[in-house]
Formats: sequence, C-alpha cells, structure tokens
Amino acid sequence: SADMAIWVTSENDSFNGNITNYNLIQSSGGGYDATAVLIESGTFNGDVTNYGNI
Repeated sequence: SADMAIWVTSENDSFNGNITNYNLIQSSGGGYDATAVLIESGTFNGDVTNYGNI
C-alpha cells in the first residue's frame, strides 16, 4: 500500500533517532505521548489506541 505509517510509543516528549520527519501524538484517551512517523503518506485518518506497525 502507498499509505503506510509507523507508530513508536514513547513516554518521553522527544524522539532520539536518525529519522528526519516525525510528529508527537497522544492516544485517544489522552495517555502516553507517542512518536508518529509517516512514510509515503502526508495524512493519517483514524483513532489510534494501540501503537505498532500499521
């Protein structure tokens, strides 16, 4: 699929990695901050409660 995303959970407010484009997101419950890395897609539509490779 052309639309892919990798979500990496993190309780930190920063992301230490060799990745040039990422955003900080929160779970729909307002829980942990997470690092969202979008690949081959500029948008992501949907509610995310569990994070992983999607």
